[in-house]
Amino acid sequence: MNHSARPGRGLSAIGLEDPLPRLGLPPSGAHEGPGWVAPIPSVWVLGAVSSAGVVVLAVAVAALGASVGSFLGVVLDRVPKGESIGGRSHCVCGAPILARDNLPIVGYLLRRGRSRCCGARIPIWYFWLEVAGALVALGVLWLVVG
Repeated sequence: MNHSARPGRGLSAIGLEDPLPRLGLPPSGAHEGPGWVAPIPSVWVLGAVSSAGVVVLAVAVAALGASVGSFLGVVLDRVPKGESIGGRSHCVCGAPILARDNLPIVGYLLRRGRSRCCGARIPIWYFWLEVAGALVALGVLWLVVG
């Protein structure tokens, strides 16, 4: 620890190490000069997150992307038929789809591509659109975080 840089100020004044250099950022005192630009928050915050935290973040981002892909599938299916994109998801037989069966990717795999109510086949393109949404979201996360 360098206690002589700014005596009486910052983390070193109370005996703590400045965590910013470990994250690849300039030390705390360097943030005060003119022309300093703050980094993108997600990049430096993730530097301090454990590997388990990164996995949780990746799963959450993939789930969000799969949900967007699922919604896109509903739009692509219903709009050409003149149906509303609002309201509950429903089977081709008209029965509402249960929430546990409506999870992107997971619901399709658990039901083996078939509807619970009537056993009708769910088109495989729904599944692949959800997978594509998850992969695109993970790609964006990778581009942002590096």
